[in-house]
Amino acid sequence: MASRAQPSTRNRRVAGALGLGAALGFSAIAAAQPAPPAPPAKAAPGQEAAPRPAPPAPGEEPIYGSEDPGATPRPEPEEVAGPEPPGWERRLDIGADVLWVSRPFTEGAEGQANPVTYRPAVGAGFHLRWDLLEFLRVRAFFEWALHGVTVPHGALATASPASIGKNTPIPEFNANTYAFGAQGDLVWHLSDVARAWVGAGLGWGRFNFPELQLGPAASPFTVHARAFVYWEVPLSLGIAYDLVPGWLSLEYGATAAPVFGESGTALDAFQAIDPKGNIRDLGPLGRIQGSFVQTLGLSLIL
Repeated sequence: MASRAQPSTRNRRVAGALGLGAALGFSAIAAAQPAPPAPPAKAAPGQEAAPRPAPPAPGEEPIYGSEDPGATPRPEPEEVAGPEPPGWERRLDIGADVLWVSRPFTEGAEGQANPVTYRPAVGAGFHLRWDLLEFLRVRAFFEWALHGVTVPHGALATASPASIGKNTPIPEFNANTYAFGAQGDLVWHLSDVARAWVGAGLGWGRFNFPELQLGPAASPFTVHARAFVYWEVPLSLGIAYDLVPGWLSLEYGATAAPVFGESGTALDAFQAIDPKGNIRDLGPLGRIQGSFVQTLGLSLIL
């Protein structure tokens, strides 16, 4: 009987050890798992709910997205307005002009009176203006005119023995002229659509005279083309009115320009060869002393 009991006792010991090991393993697994969150405490009947936590103090970062029911809620995104577009400002005018050009004063060599005159002419031009400030702008201009030239008989004769005769026929001809330059203007704004200005500047111009055929029609001789250049100081004033505000402007201006620094072949005595091969002397054409220009123009406002 004693020998039969030994295996039973051994089996019971093994079974007990296995049970103890399983119990320890389950305990370790249970300890490793996090405990489920406790449900929020509910106020007992007749009691007030616990107050929400105070908002974060200045300098503290609020807790967004926390599971804490008292956490600060995430703010709604604010709508940010875009930058305002820049306002329109008048900066540039470009336009075309109709001109009335007069150059009435002429003189000959060494300041002597000269009967050669330049008749007033209708011309054309264009301008470009740039506003630097509200009251200050700069202007570039170009002017063109074709002046009829009046040369009385004997006006080109000289005291030289080889001079052309005082009764030598001289055909009518024109002087092709142009001038360009720049000036600064002081501007007064009379209203939102009207302005006035005065200005001064510096310009450069040129007179071009064509080739001429002098003498009798049966035996003329050729006088080659000649020219002279000059500097001028335009002094101007004017007024402008916006026909279409922000787009189109009508303006009138008047300019008086003293002239200096004239030079060129047309202002000196010159020579030609007549049909017989003789050298003939001719006097100079008239030099101008000033220019007077009236302008009526349309400008595109940019």
